[in-house]
Amino acid sequence: MNKESAVSFSDGAGHFANTWWHGIPGQKATAAIHFADCKENCLVNIEGILGSVHSEWKLVKNEQKELLTMRVVDRSGIIQVRSWNHGVSSFEHLVDKPIRINRVRVAGFSNTKIGELLDGKGTELVTAFVGAADLIKFWSE
Repeated sequence: MNKESAVSFSDGAGHFANTWWHGIPGQKATAAIHFADCKENCLVNIEGILGSVHSEWKLVKNEQKELLTMRVVDRSGIIQVRSWNHGVSSFEHLVDKPIRINRVRVAGFSNTKIGELLDGKGTELVTAFVGAADLIKFWSE
């Protein structure tokens, strides 16, 4: 899927795609050390401390667009997450706090793996989850 792609599901909760889509948030989070081993274009969940958030303006098809970049840190490393459709203001209040991001697309960029946020209701941000207390302890060490 590229960034111009759209996903739609047929009506009916029993459809396999609907079951798959709604099952992703219940899956275990991928640790930073294993994120680089994920296949491109797969969807994963990540958990960590939001270490930093910033944006920069890029020229895309002769149009200025804002590129959001976040760094999510866990005990095993750092995952870089990007979005062309989300702003800094949605995340800056969460810096130095634990977050879980459900449905992050794994993308290859310059021989490294980065996460990309999905548009609309695709990616879910969770601030209260089971491993949050351990991440706070890790970050304060």
